[in-house]
Amino acid sequence: VSQQNDPVDEIVGRLNSGELVIVTSFGIPPEVLVFFSHRLVRSILNNAKQCLRDGNTPPSLQVFIDEAHNVVGKKSEESRGEIDPFTALAKEGGKFNIGMIYATQEVHMIDDEILSNTANWVVTHLNSKKEINVLSDYYDFAAFGDTLLNNEEVGYAICRTKGCPYTLPVQIELFSQEHVERIQSLIDAD
Repeated sequence: VSQQNDPVDEIVGRLNSGELVIVTSFGIPPEVLVFFSHRLVRSILNNAKQCLRDGNTPPSLQVFIDEAHNVVGKKSEESRGEIDPFTALAKEGGKFNIGMIYATQEVHMIDDEILSNTANWVVTHLNSKKEINVLSDYYDFAAFGDTLLNNEEVGYAICRTKGCPYTLPVQIELFSQEHVERIQSLIDAD
């Protein structure tokens, strides 16, 4: 991103062009990070809405938020009377071809409306009963609470997907060069 243009406009323009854009929050003060991320998500949604109003199909986007509890807080915009842009993204993003992936170890910090609109879940080790209790409000995660709290096996996860009516324990395989080559040979065989 150049220093002369508005970084939000430039990022949205690059996304519209099909580019991969990575925004890092390293070294950014928390209040600036929240302001910028909310402004960026709001602009991404507004751009998609404008595409539809113009009779065009919005670009398919995937927004990934690591350490989501830092920017996807509980009712963070409520005091100003605005809907939190991440809540709007969770509730409306699908109709604009925008998906959201968020990663956090602090489920209790994520707005209930976002959690309620999460269709696909991959849950690994959680380190407190508080987080397990919050997660237990969704689907049948309560049945896996003790396992999530006590299992230290790397790659163990509980998964729930939109296309499957069951929550399942899975073992995620280590991503390695051998793994990539094996998958590539399966693809080439087809």
